[in-house]
Amino acid sequence: MAILALFLMGTGYLISFVGGLWLLIKAFQENKLWGILVLFVPFASVVFILLHWDEAKKPTLCSLGGLAVVFMGAFVAGWSGASESEGALPIRQAAIPSAITQPEPAPEAKPTPTSPIPVTPPPPVEPEAAPVRPVPLPKPLRTKPANTNTLASVPVAAAAPSNTESVESRLPVDKPIESPAPAPVTIEFLSLFKPQPEAMREIKLRISNSADKPVRRVKMTLIYLGPDGRKIKEWTTIHQEEGPLVGKNTTANFDCPAFNIPDLAVSVSVTLQEVTFQDGTVWKSAR
Repeated sequence: MAILALFLMGTGYLISFVGGLWLLIKAFQENKLWGILVLFVPFASVVFILLHWDEAKKPTLCSLGGLAVVFMGAFVAGWSGASESEGALPIRQAAIPSAITQPEPAPEAKPTPTSPIPVTPPPPVEPEAAPVRPVPLPKPLRTKPANTNTLASVPVAAAAPSNTESVESRLPVDKPIESPAPAPVTIEFLSLFKPQPEAMREIKLRISNSADKPVRRVKMTLIYLGPDGRKIKEWTTIHQEEGPLVGKNTTANFDCPAFNIPDLAVSVSVTLQEVTFQDGTVWKSAR
């Protein structure tokens, strides 16, 4: 019976699917819009069947016939399941009493009396006494009378220099502090140009090179001084020209822009920070 029910339900589903596909083809034959609505919009197929009954009559009856076969298979499956459950019920009820059997209680084990075992405490252990060693008594010191002649003959002043020399030999000796190498280049302030309207002020400097190679660039700090010689402001700048700034072992004058120089400045103090030579070597100030 179960095989018959499965066959009926499978056949019904197949017939219902064929009817639905047939209805979809009829909807597309009527209009593409109707085909899309029947395919994607719920209950659009019901509206199409009501409005186009002549074209949708056969597919609809085919689908309904398939559903009827599905319901018939479901009914057969339910009826066969109920009959099998009714036939198996007495067998299960008869098997229940035989399966439910209470096991006989096992006899309780009675404890056997045992005689107590006497426990003897261990004998007390006495701590061993440490052996006492006799301490030797110090011997009495024997004093001799002082000999004034012997003490007078010891030169006290002669022993002092040896002690002083031993102490001085233990003290660390400071090494002389090596002074940094002098600057190979010196820069001297010569004059300060008066500014023209909307023009930058410039200063004239003199550079002296004591090295055996030309100087290409210098980095220096310009300290602007007021009329009283006090510092007003300072500015660090880098100056270089197209060719060498100064040749080897020579002196030259050059003009340098005075950036951010105050109007009250009347003199400039130059501090050299770094020198770059023509061969690429660099000298830097230790400060």
